[in-house]
Amino acid sequence: MTPGHVVLLVLGILAFNIALWIPVLLWLRSRTRAIIAALTRDFDASGERTLVAPESALYGGATGPRPRARGNAVVALTDRRLVVRRLVGDAFEIARADITAVREAPSFLGRSRGTPFVVVTSRDGSEVGLLVREHRAWLAALGRS
Repeated sequence: MTPGHVVLLVLGILAFNIALWIPVLLWLRSRTRAIIAALTRDFDASGERTLVAPESALYGGATGPRPRARGNAVVALTDRRLVVRRLVGDAFEIARADITAVREAPSFLGRSRGTPFVVVTSRDGSEVGLLVREHRAWLAALGRS
């Protein structure tokens, strides 16, 4: 194979990846915006006080009955509940009354990302790991009763 063929092959692979991933990334951004808007409307209609506004996050999985699959999500915290809406997969909530502990962890379920996880423990002993932009703000808000 000549150097020219190698260059064409690399450019072809690059073009294929761009054609594949740009629509996926645009869909993820659109889905995130739609979920944030829906949660904001839901909180306004229910009269819940928002402690941490809906934001994009990485769901690090969970132990116990909640989904184990990791992925992109939108998370929010109100005076009544922690809301996790995964972009692909099941959504779930944890009532504030069922949150028994919160901690910062460098890794969760064998994964580390360079940024600390916010790990939420619920009354049944299961844990949920979240990677959020401002983990200290989340820790403070979750720590308040």
